Amino acid sequence: MLRNCKKRVLQLAMVPLVAMTAFPVLAGGLWLNEFGDPSGGRASAGAAAGVDDASTVAHNSASITRLDGSQLMLTVGYIEPTTEFDVKMGSPSVGTGDGGSAGVGTPSFSNFYVRDLNSDKWFAGVSVAALSGAGLDYNDDWVGRYSVTEVSLVLVALAPSVAYKVNDKLSLGASVQLWYSSIEMDVAVPNPLPPGNRPDGLAEIDGDDYDVGFTLGLMYEFSPRTRLGVSYQSEIESSYDSDLDISPVGISVVADLDLPLAQKVRVGLHHDFNDRWGLDFTAGWDDWSTFDHVLIAGRSGGGVVATIDQGWDDTYHVAAGFQYHHRPDLTFTAGIAYDDGPQSASRRTPDLPVDEQWRIAAGFTRDSSDTFSYGAYLNYADLGDAGIENEDYTGDYSKNTLLQISLNFNWKLGK
Repeated sequence: MLRNCKKRVLQLAMVPLVAMTAFPVLAGGLWLNEFGDPSGGRASAGAAAGVDDASTVAHNSASITRLDGSQLMLTVGYIEPTTEFDVKMGSPSVGTGDGGSAGVGTPSFSNFYVRDLNSDKWFAGVSVAALSGAGLDYNDDWVGRYSVTEVSLVLVALAPSVAYKVNDKLSLGASVQLWYSSIEMDVAVPNPLPPGNRPDGLAEIDGDDYDVGFTLGLMYEFSPRTRLGVSYQSEIESSYDSDLDISPVGISVVADLDLPLAQKVRVGLHHDFNDRWGLDFTAGWDDWSTFDHVLIAGRSGGGVVATIDQGWDDTYHVAAGFQYHHRPDLTFTAGIAYDDGPQSASRRTPDLPVDEQWRIAAGFTRDSSDTFSYGAYLNYADLGDAGIENEDYTGDYSKNTLLQISLNFNWKLGK
């Protein structure tokens, strides 16, 4: 009987664990468009067409051909989420708890380096970006506890890049990405033991993975004032071999989780109207329909496999921004970006509470010398009401926002 009970708990645990695993490898449910660099001050509008500092290596590897000499940029930042669920309807099986204020702040940092190879044709660079910390922490008795109670993450990507300048107008580039991610998750498990004092069980899972991806880039300069860039990000398939521990029945098994990170395309345009005003625009496509299901397999004497239909749709991204050169050494930026939502309310889960998204950003950069500049920006993101409708509860997020602040420092290192 105890053996059957443990098997039942394991089966119950598999289903909610699947739904929550998308959060660690995504930011807001979609690819992160801001890396902490100055273009974040215009919601990264036009960044795929190249920017004027070392961070250009992360937005489009082909655009490093625009830089003169070696450059190094460091960024540090902090992302503060505000996540509060408003319960419209509960049920006897889950109650009516709203989960409290679930968002947990996340620090971030990035490094970018472009190396002068003393060549008119070949250029090289590398980027390192990291997002770490906890993402969501709901109250233990909230209505969605059988989907998620807590998730934390560490995500780091290293990407060496190379670019080739075909002629004065056309440049091509590519990078190889080395990804490391680590996840820790908690999910409440319905207790199948006989009636009486039977509190929820708890399923805890942790694991990490190394993945390899790549990017391709193209940049075309119509004139010194106008340029177009196209960047492509490959799909990344993350697979976590994790230890799954379930209490109070004391089950410990190995769980395999397979998750995709969608391929995406960004097209950026930059145009300088004059010496003071510049306009930037980005359009993009993310292939999130590849996230149609998640597979999890647990191994403990026999195999238990659960497949959850996520039902994501492809998403589209647009952004517009401007640069205003107030003085030769001081530039102000602002921008707005929009991403449509990947899921309907009937398929959405509280591990990834995103809907259509709006971002508004503003920032500045200042050249303190011929070789050093610094800047900062604020980015506010509204992730939508992210309504959830299932047989146990319904509701939406009355507060579902992100506030990002970032500082950046750029050194020109010469030839």
